[in-house]
Amino acid sequence: MITTKTKPVIMKTLISFCIIMYFNSIMIFSQAIIVDHKCTKIKQIPEPAITLAKQKLHIAYGHTSHGSQITDGMTGLVAFMNNKGATKDLYSWNNGGNGGALDLHDYAMSGDVGYYPDWVNNTRTYLGAPNPNTGRGTGPNADVNVIIWSWCGQVTSKYTSGKLTGEYLEPMSKLEKDYSGIKFVYMTGHLDHWADADNKAANKMIRDTVLQIIKFSMILLILRAMTLTAGILNLQVMTAVIIHQLQGS
Repeated sequence: MITTKTKPVIMKTLISFCIIMYFNSIMIFSQAIIVDHKCTKIKQIPEPAITLAKQKLHIAYGHTSHGSQITDGMTGLVAFMNNKGATKDLYSWNNGGNGGALDLHDYAMSGDVGYYPDWVNNTRTYLGAPNPNTGRGTGPNADVNVIIWSWCGQVTSKYTSGKLTGEYLEPMSKLEKDYSGIKFVYMTGHLDHWADADNKAANKMIRDTVLQIIKFSMILLILRAMTLTAGILNLQVMTAVIIHQLQGS
């Protein structure tokens, strides 16, 4: 039974728990695996991880010319890795995942992510209405659980015109909420040497947004853990405590 005497003790214990969980989350986040252009040793990825990805992922990819660099590289990777001693055709891909390949529907949606609102509308048309049970689509592509859109050359101009948030970041967030069972891949744009500073600022804005999403997801995990372990205070109180700790840190 909770009394006026026990409430301060409970709150003090809960706040201590929040602080510990918060700083643990920072440590975990700082140790996260970041895969970028500097990660070139593909053999460090275990083959079972590649096989599992092929079994689990069903990818739809929308792009125009510049975006084909990814799929062209993936196509060349098959023979390259075969010659390097990897399991034969381990890195193969096709639309449908036939023959044990990765299921990747190339040019699944027309255009690229620089054309707003076309890319959003094309995504929703491709997926169909959200399925509340799976968080995925409801049409013939209901198995798709990863959506990738590539830029062509518009990321810098979106940034300088002040449209990067409203025509890319916010629509992506809305799609993530509407299709909670699908992973939407954020992508930076290619280099623009003639507008180097703005180009880097645009890409940093995208990366920073993704990092904030990761941090928020970790806070949600903490809240869920607290809900399961505390069992004495409701979620609203625990949320308020965490927000208080974050604001004061």
